Amino acid sequence: FLVVNGQEKKMPGQIEHIAFSPDGKRLACIAKRGIKQVLMVDDKQIAEFDFVKGNVIVFSPDSKRVACTARRRKEWFALVDGKEQKVYDQILPGTLVFSPDSKHLAYAARINWKFVPVVDGVEGEQYDAVVQNSRFIFDGPKHLHGLMERRGEYIKVDIDIVTQ
Repeated sequence: FLVVNGQEKKMPGQIEHIAFSPDGKRLACIAKRGIKQVLMVDDKQIAEFDFVKGNVIVFSPDSKRVACTARRRKEWFALVDGKEQKVYDQILPGTLVFSPDSKHLAYAARINWKFVPVVDGVEGEQYDAVVQNSRFIFDGPKHLHGLMERRGEYIKVDIDIVTQ
């Protein structure tokens, strides 16, 4: 179990990762249950999967949304607000990030041996690599940038989010 503000919270197994929302009112955790891992958000089981990696659990700045990256068998996906997104060969650890207005989610994914920025499920151009230890940075509610590599050159990738 876990004790939060003096109250015991029953967990399905050993806690491996934990995150509080920015406003401090919500709690999300990954608990190991046998050979599986379970995502719990606000005392509710949201999903079960084989493995999580990277920045693991990310809350949006307004604390209303939550996302994590996970693997089931050999398939990687982002789990956003309890819904599984498109499957990839890999989602790079540490790349999951919400926009400042909490409306958009970005991450880097691998398709075969190429890497793509993904924003709200929409894939960008393919690159040879994501520069090590770099991440996507939102510099506004509808614009972000990151550092990718193509043919040995580092490229600043600017992405404008267009909504219909």
